[in-house]
Amino acid sequence: MHLQKDIFCIVPKYTGLSIFEKRIFIGIGHEDKDDWHGTREFIEPNTREKWCFEHFPNDKLIVYRNGVKTFEYSLILRPLAVVEAPKEPIVFIGTDKHTVQDQSEETDIKVYDFKITVDNEVMCHHDWKEIIHAKSIDKTGNSNFLYEMA
Repeated sequence: MHLQKDIFCIVPKYTGLSIFEKRIFIGIGHEDKDDWHGTREFIEPNTREKWCFEHFPNDKLIVYRNGVKTFEYSLILRPLAVVEAPKEPIVFIGTDKHTVQDQSEETDIKVYDFKITVDNEVMCHHDWKEIIHAKSIDKTGNSNFLYEMA
């Protein structure tokens, strides 16, 4: 694993998790611009990680790595940008084939499980065990398809 890899992001208001030269970065999307925060955390190849983003609207964003709080960011003065209906956010999981100058082309990150919960209710759950027409099927039965990018 080298250079930049985007692991998870929500667009068009970018919020996500990226790795640059093994260092973990958290991207926070605001209405005016995105903020990037380099953590003191590093990731090594061939490790299995569990990440959790917990959003408390207009208060804070907390990121957990393997159950341990890694990052907390205040949203009191600048709330997290949220895409409102009728537009819908797009979620990217793992790296895609869009390679930029500082992003290697090799596949070196695998996502095994992805969930979105609201008030302890699972709204979306993917484990990539059922793929139909290059789409992961949502285990909740909702129509939340994740397209296979690689």
